[in-house]
Amino acid sequence: MPVFVVIVAGLTDFGWLFFHRSAVDAAVQAGCREGALVDPLLGDPEATATAGMVSALRDNGVPCGEGCTTAVTQTGVVPSRSLQCHLSIHFEPLFGLLTGKMPVSATTDARFEWQREPSALPGAGS
Repeated sequence: MPVFVVIVAGLTDFGWLFFHRSAVDAAVQAGCREGALVDPLLGDPEATATAGMVSALRDNGVPCGEGCTTAVTQTGVVPSRSLQCHLSIHFEPLFGLLTGKMPVSATTDARFEWQREPSALPGAGS
C-alpha cells in the first residue's frame, strides 16, 4: 500500500506541474499576442502584454502571486518588430514526494501587427 500511495502522489504532483506549465505557456502566448495587436507608436504594448499575461494566467486557474515575474521588451526594426514576453511563476507541489518547489517559466515572441515608421503617423513631418 505505501508504494501505491507514493506512485499516486507522484503522478498527482507531476500532473499538477504539467498543468502549471501549460497554464504559463498559454498565458505568455495570449498576453504577448494581445500586446502585439497594439500600435507601438500610439499605445503601450508592453503594459498591455504584461496585463494580458497576468490576466490569462489567472483565467487559467493559476494566480500570479509571490515569485511571479513578467518581462516584455520590443525587439527588431521595421518591418520585423516584435515583442518578446517572459513569464515566470514559483511552482509549489501538492505533496512534494517526487517533485519539489521550482520556477516554471515560458518565453515567446509575437510580431507586431503595426509595422510602420514614426514618420507614417498623421501630422508627422508637418
